[in-house]
Amino acid sequence: QTAGDTTGQCFTSYNYSDDCQPGYYSAGPNTCLKCHSSCQRCTDSDVSSCLECSSQASMLYKTTSGDTMGNCLPVDPETSGCQYEFYETADHFCLPCGSGCKTCLNGSSNSCTSCLTGTPFIHHT
Repeated sequence: QTAGDTTGQCFTSYNYSDDCQPGYYSAGPNTCLKCHSSCQRCTDSDVSSCLECSSQASMLYKTTSGDTMGNCLPVDPETSGCQYEFYETADHFCLPCGSGCKTCLNGSSNSCTSCLTGTPFIHHT
């Protein structure tokens, strides 16, 4: 069921708790609404409310490591992981690199492995 709809599918073989089928989120007792199409699990239908991505070819992008949800974006074909300006965490989600980094090891401004065009690379020894 989507917001505004009055019809929906009944999952007769589903053991309902507070959780919904994959691709849906709980909108109250016995009510499941559809997640954004990029989300396997979510908190609402917004594109930035994903808890888990619906495709193996997607990565979950968060703003900070404390965030529990984010956007699902395609895996970068060049890096086989996070898109430029993001790095992959041990938990397999993407966080922003430090300022000026094209690629990095972590979110620190000293962890750049390459820089955005026009940004000088300063090697730390």
